[in-house]
Amino acid sequence: MRRHDLQVFLSPTSFLSISVAAAEVYPRETVGILIGLQGKDKIWVEYAVPVQSADRDKDSVSWKSSVDYRIKEFMTGSTGLEVVGGFHSHPWPERKFLFKGMNRLSPEDISTWNPREIEIVSGLVKNGGKNEKGKKLNWVHVRGGTLQGAIGNYAMKVTAWFSVDSVRKDPQIAFIRCPFATGMER
Repeated sequence: MRRHDLQVFLSPTSFLSISVAAAEVYPRETVGILIGLQGKDKIWVEYAVPVQSADRDKDSVSWKSSVDYRIKEFMTGSTGLEVVGGFHSHPWPERKFLFKGMNRLSPEDISTWNPREIEIVSGLVKNGGKNEKGKKLNWVHVRGGTLQGAIGNYAMKVTAWFSVDSVRKDPQIAFIRCPFATGMER
């Protein structure tokens, strides 16, 4: 699979769950599990389930593997869907605007990432939902498929990372499709 060949489709529910989870614990990180269906070059994310009992910090988040297992078992068993990845946030409370690099996977992120799954990073800044020029952000695609926009007081970037061969930890950006987000002009 070449760069940008993978498309990640976010349901309205999964998009809002990722966004709310990130805003709820801001300025700390959030983490969660993505449930959906995985095809050859497309992934449908139906649910994004936050890990409520995670230990959160502004630069990291951790949780027990037993909690991870319970969530995955419950969600796959009750929906008939599969685990397609995880998500976490990168809050930037010390920044006024969105900056390049806020959605990159850190060395710690890469060390815990399962390259058979996608990892969605939601970078956010509580800045009134404005861009670098002080204008309200509408949801658009930037940089190869990353979504950027605002909900309420939060400016956000949402990036989906994947491995080309599902083995190497060489993250590439997938194209996110979320008509719910890109159709919002609030």
